Amino acid sequence: ETASFDISDLLSGVGEAYGIIGADTIQLDTSNPEIPLSNYGVPGETLNIEIYACDNALYCGANCGNANFWFIPAPQTPCDAYPIPFTPNNDGKNDYISFDYPGMVKEGATVSIFTVDGILVRKIDLSPSLPQTTALWDGMNDDGDKLPPGIYIYVVSRDGNILCKGTIALAR
Repeated sequence: ETASFDISDLLSGVGEAYGIIGADTIQLDTSNPEIPLSNYGVPGETLNIEIYACDNALYCGANCGNANFWFIPAPQTPCDAYPIPFTPNNDGKNDYISFDYPGMVKEGATVSIFTVDGILVRKIDLSPSLPQTTALWDGMNDDGDKLPPGIYIYVVSRDGNILCKGTIALAR
């Protein structure tokens, strides 16, 4: 991901501009000021960028200003389903299985759950969320009936493209 800024002065033009990220100072190209966020910070943690710019004043000293911007770089989320096995027996432990998938912070997806015979038993639309925060499947089919213990196949997709697939174990 890249942070882009518009730095302009309609009268005398921008002289110099730079960004400060932590202990780093970065000279910015005023015609296309961009900072690659992947070079700084930890995905999912807040990143502060302070931008300084001065104009090219002709008859006085440079007029300078600054602005702070806060970013939360999206974490790189691998495919995962957990816990395995999950035990939807309402004891408060491992009652739901959660799915992580690439791009889940920005975009939703659909989880389709199949028997090992390929029969679709549950389809769940997912909203964007942070990894390891959403409990999704409770071991029920689309009609609200408890499914028997066993191995199930899951497919996470978005716009017809498969993002993840794997197997999960349901134990009661």
